Amino acid sequence: MTDAAASLAQQIEALRNDLHTLATSVLPDLVARQRYHAEALDRIHFRLNWPRGVFPPGNTWAAAPDMLLEVVNWALDNGPEVAVECGSGTSTVALARCMQLAGRGHVYSLEQDADHVALTRRNLAIAGVADYATVIQAPLQPYSFYGEDHAWYALADLPERPIDILLVDGPVGRHNMLVRYPAGPLLITRLTDRGVVFLDDLKRQEERRCFARWRLEHPALKASVRETERGLGILSAG
Repeated sequence: MTDAAASLAQQIEALRNDLHTLATSVLPDLVARQRYHAEALDRIHFRLNWPRGVFPPGNTWAAAPDMLLEVVNWALDNGPEVAVECGSGTSTVALARCMQLAGRGHVYSLEQDADHVALTRRNLAIAGVADYATVIQAPLQPYSFYGEDHAWYALADLPERPIDILLVDGPVGRHNMLVRYPAGPLLITRLTDRGVVFLDDLKRQEERRCFARWRLEHPALKASVRETERGLGILSAG
């Protein structure tokens, strides 16, 4: 066998091995994950009494269905008066629907990006729940806590109302920065005696550090973790 033929045979064998791995490992995992999220999304639509397709299309920053189901379940079971979100999107529409079903309550969503503010407002209107949510364009501004500098949402337009549910899924930040930490000193102190905090992306190191600091700074809150795909940390006053 010539060197060229031997090289071609090796490439074919490597390709065959790659295809085998794809067929026996990668594809089944992908299919299982898609089925898992589809089931969560079906459950959300059922609980919200909405047909499939009401939610806006997702993207890489959208709330994952398994996390969103946890939030929807809590909101429907507890009837919050005030929900505050850090980052807007699909979750804004879902929480507004929870308020609509209860016939009371309001969602205030902090969003740094003007285009995303407009998109979320449009999706709320399309879903018929715009009266139950306010999307606040809140550019990042400097804050300082314990000698550390942070960039976080401006709160000038957020009403100073007690918070029943705080969903922290933003802002977007650079690696190795505690970009979500300021929600603790700025908003967790506003929780009602039945309030709850949801922190998404707990499988990331930055969010784990953030969650650990919140627990130390708010020891009266009960902490728990849900094994969602991205990880979900929960602090509860009730």
